[in-house]
Amino acid sequence: MRMPLRFVLVVGLLVFVSMGCGPGGVAAPDASIGPFADGGGTDAAIPMDGGVWDGGSAPSDGSTGGVDASGSLPITVPDRTWTFVPVAGARCADGSDTGIGLRTSPGSRDVLVYFQGGGACATGDNCWGDGPGGAANVDGYGEAELRRDLGNDYALFDTSAGGGNPFRAMHMVFMPYCTGDGHAGEAVRELEVTGSTPRVTHFVGALNVRAALDRLAVTFPDVERVFVVGTSAGGGGATFHYARVRAAFGATTHLIVDSAPGIESEDDADRWRTWGIVPPCDGCSTAADVRRYDRSLDPDARYGYLGFRYDATMANGLGPAEFDAALTSFLDEVRAEATSRTFVVDNSDTMFTTTLHVVTTKNRPPALRSAYLSWLSALVAGSGWENVTVTPP
Repeated sequence: MRMPLRFVLVVGLLVFVSMGCGPGGVAAPDASIGPFADGGGTDAAIPMDGGVWDGGSAPSDGSTGGVDASGSLPITVPDRTWTFVPVAGARCADGSDTGIGLRTSPGSRDVLVYFQGGGACATGDNCWGDGPGGAANVDGYGEAELRRDLGNDYALFDTSAGGGNPFRAMHMVFMPYCTGDGHAGEAVRELEVTGSTPRVTHFVGALNVRAALDRLAVTFPDVERVFVVGTSAGGGGATFHYARVRAAFGATTHLIVDSAPGIESEDDADRWRTWGIVPPCDGCSTAADVRRYDRSLDPDARYGYLGFRYDATMANGLGPAEFDAALTSFLDEVRAEATSRTFVVDNSDTMFTTTLHVVTTKNRPPALRSAYLSWLSALVAGSGWENVTVTPP
């Protein structure tokens, strides 16, 4: 289905392992200096209101404490308010403590789990130096960073009655990205940095997600639907952790990926080794393998992909024609699935001169925002959902 944006009506996330982090090598896979370490930090929740600190204090009933011998404890936070919740053992790339953002919605049986994007890195110069590529938030993520990000007017988190967001009444989980590994790593490395001392780097995104899910599963034991959404590198995280999220909540789980089609790069295998990635499925060695595994778990679960016709960030050096061929192959595969649909922004008229990346967070002209929210509303409703191509006005 193809339409100009002005005629769109209501119709009802960097690649997993090659995340456009630029040229350069990867750390030696034997550079591990030890396993992921638990402990440290605190689990006191930090409430906010609409992305702005409200001056409140953390609940004092002990329910936001860490993991004890009997298992994970549920999280208690103020309703309808974004709260930063430190998670025991969760680390950013620099080893600092981190956590998740959480907004609860009383009475809801649905959960939105959002995986944040922000580049990727696999060398000391990429992560800590002045080299090309790089990843966001490697030097820490806490309440201030969550407040900053929620202030960006992302439609996915708009809770206004007239905003058109189909997730507005759901519980919302914000999985921050601060490990440089597409949320997928399980390794700690010492990386050489040009002109500086080596840096211990915690590629522990997968372990952070597991720790968070342990808390979330007992916080929301009776949900009926989960919508896993990821943008750019977060789209890789959403793909990688789909099966784990589905198992944690025991509910019907749908997957929405924005700008992470999983186009392979020659550096993928080295990055997997550097980051210590353990695939969620036997025999899976590429992002495409993992996506196909995800789709095999539940034939009724819906999969939605959003992206641009040409995306230089995702191209990893491919020219427009090469990228278009690879993307077309991916889109054909998705569209052949009974419960999968695509939303593509055809920027072919400007693909050589304008860099566009991520539909749902970075690019927010009103017409495009209205179009993708309509498409997402149909996905959530499970009816009137079609493959859509839009052209910029």
